[in-house]
Formats: sequence, structure tokens, C-alpha cells
Amino acid sequence: MRFSQLKKQFEQRLANSLKGKVKLYATVYRKAHDAPSKVWLMYEKEEILRADDLAFQVQFNRQYEQDTKDMPKIPYNEDWRVMFASPERVQRVEVYETIEQQKMAAGFYESWTVYDALLTYMNLSIEEAFMSTNPLIQAFSMIDYRLGKRRLIKVQAKHPLVQKFHRIRCQAEGLI
Repeated sequence: MRFSQLKKQFEQRLANSLKGKVKLYATVYRKAHDAPSKVWLMYEKEEILRADDLAFQVQFNRQYEQDTKDMPKIPYNEDWRVMFASPERVQRVEVYETIEQQKMAAGFYESWTVYDALLTYMNLSIEEAFMSTNPLIQAFSMIDYRLGKRRLIKVQAKHPLVQKFHRIRCQAEGLI
């Protein structure tokens, strides 16, 4: 789906109190290697969500280098399957996945994660979005017109991003 279509659908799902106040943007740096991109969400000219490939990679690479500098290198073998199954590689993959989760928990996202979450969110009922394990999808459900005020008041959000979107919606609805 083209981003312009996704943006239109997303902005149509916003609560009436947020229409015109929340905007979704994206850009692609086409002249850079691998065309990194950036997706961000603005609320009244304040950035509330940012997914920037370059910023994520810089943060990620710094942490990965620091965490793997004392690890043994993956031993070379002509059979790539041996290298692929080596304990050194398995250890590095675990470090990689841990750092990726830490960066996302700290609010650093790659653009594809937000784009993927938006695509998934568009195909979910409000109940499925609200109960999702993905914090991005849960956050999007907080500003969805399908989430009623009575249910909104009862929300006990755990993830900081979900809390932020919940607070924005409550303020816009005059519930705070």
C-alpha cells in the first residue's frame, strides 16, 4: 500500500477530538545508501513518535560494538552451515536481538517497524488492536475513534509510548 493511502486511512481513524491535530509524515533519503527513511507522528506541532532508520542504526551499532568487543570471533569454515550454527554466532545473534528490543523499548524505532505496525493496525478490530502485544499498535488504538471514552478512562497502560498516546487522547477529550 502506498504511504499516502495509509496516511489517509490512519488519519480517518483518529478520534474526532484529534482530527487535524495529529499528522503522519514520512520521508525517504533516496541518495543515501539503502535509502533509509523516517516516519514520524506530530500532535499540534510536537513530535510524539519518531522512527528514523539512521538514528536507530547509530544507536544500535554503538551498543552492539560495545557489547560484542570482548566476544570471540566466528571461526571461519568453508562450509557456511558450520559457521552459521557456531556457538559464537548464536551468542552474537542473541546480543543483536536483545539490543534491538532495548532500543525499541527506549523509543528508538526503525521506520519499517512503524510502517508494519500501521499496516497491521489497519486490519484489526479495535479490540484486537487494544489487546495487541505490539506497543505501537496499542498506542495507535489509544487515538482511534473506535475506542470509547468510558473504556479510555479505565485504561492502565504500561508501555511509555502507550501512556503518552493515552494522555494525549484524554487531554483532547477533556478527561484530564
